Amino acid sequence: MHFVKKKVAGKTYLSIAETHRVKGVPKATIIKYVGSAEKLFKILIGLDKEETESHRRYQYAAPLALHQIAQEIGLIEVINRHIKKREQGFSVGEYLYVITLNSSSEHPYFRTYL
Repeated sequence: MHFVKKKVAGKTYLSIAETHRVKGVPKATIIKYVGSAEKLFKILIGLDKEETESHRRYQYAAPLALHQIAQEIGLIEVINRHIKKREQGFSVGEYLYVITLNSSSEHPYFRTYL
């Protein structure tokens, strides 16, 4: 990924782009329009509330989706049905569920871009 600069009416605007090849020719695809360099600076230091709030909301999307799927399929119950454990503390299904949720929120794949 890289920034692409574009001048419009004498002002420079930035976008985030990704380069890939189409029939052997490099082609840049715009992923997200950022705006001016000043706006990017405000986003990075946390002054642009609209962009930073949007980013904060999306960072919890993966664990929430995994939680909903686990509830729908009864993941904890299915695991516990097949793995026996003494009656103390958390069950194996509960441990695996918590580990999965925790790792999904830290995995770089689930990070959002500006």
